Amino acid sequence: KETQLMGMKYIKQQYGPYPLLFDKIINDMKANKELDEFESFYGVYPQVKYFPCREADLKCLSGEELEYINKTIKKYSDQTAKELEELSHRDIPWISAKYKDVLQYEGVFYRTPETSVRDYSEIPD
Repeated sequence: KETQLMGMKYIKQQYGPYPLLFDKIINDMKANKELDEFESFYGVYPQVKYFPCREADLKCLSGEELEYINKTIKKYSDQTAKELEELSHRDIPWISAKYKDVLQYEGVFYRTPETSVRDYSEIPD
């Protein structure tokens, strides 16, 4: 069965998919002292970084979900923001949406091999 890990809606923005409720979630977490925000620069580019004020409660995640999250972090952690932006722009949900429209979740079932999260070589003929 296919399920969404985050259950969030994303919109098409210039630099890639953007969670629709990101600002509200960040502001709520800052107000509840669950998150600190730090501004810095990457070369000449301003950055905002967020750091948790407490340990994550992972009890709500299954072992399979944790494994997927860890594999995804490992796969993409050495990529730059520009590389991730370019990758997102080659993904079917982003390609098929108009600017500022909500990305259609069903698009994840039509991904290219480059952006797919599945290894289709493991599926028997």
